[in-house]
Amino acid sequence: MRSFRTVVLAVLACVSIAAAPCQDFNSEVKDVPFLESPEFIVEAMLDLARVTDRDVVYDLGSGDGRIAIAAAADHGARAVGIEIEPGLIELSDDNARAAGVSARVKFVRADFFEADFREATVVTLYLRRKVNAKLRPLLAQQLAPGTRIVSHKYEIPGWTPAERIKVVGRWIYLYVVPPRRSPP
Repeated sequence: MRSFRTVVLAVLACVSIAAAPCQDFNSEVKDVPFLESPEFIVEAMLDLARVTDRDVVYDLGSGDGRIAIAAAADHGARAVGIEIEPGLIELSDDNARAAGVSARVKFVRADFFEADFREATVVTLYLRRKVNAKLRPLLAQQLAPGTRIVSHKYEIPGWTPAERIKVVGRWIYLYVVPPRRSPP
C-alpha cells in the first residue's frame, strides 16, 4: 500500500502538468524526466534562436509539445518533437490540434539518441547537463554548420555558447554549429 506522502506527491506531480490528465509521465529513460518549460522560457528560447518561418525546429525530449507548437504557432516554423513516452506523444498531438498547428508539427515516438534530426535548422533542449554531454557528439555529427541549438537551464559541456541570457532567474544558452574543418 502506498504511503500518504507518496500519494500526495503523485497528486502534486499530476497537478503540475497543466491541463493533462493525471497520468504517470515519468520518462522511460530516467535521466530524462518530463520537466515543463514555462511559456515565458519557451518564447525566450525561440526568440534567442531567432526562429522564423524558414526554420525546421526539432525539440529533443518534447514532453507535452509546447516548444514545437509555439515554434509553429508563433514563428511559422515547421517543428518535430522527439519523445519516448507514448502518453506525452498523445498529449502533444492533442495540444497541436487544439492550437491549430497539426499541419506544421509532427511528434515522433523515439529515443532521441537514435533519432535522425539532420533536417533541423534549430534544436531545442531542456535536458540535464550529463544528457547534453552524451548528446553532444550526435549533435556535432548530424547538424549542419549554422544550425542553432538552444538549451534551457543546462549547458552543453565542452561547448562555448554563442550567447546566453537569463530570464527570470533561468539561464538559456544558444550554440551555433561551427563550420566543419577539412582534413589537412
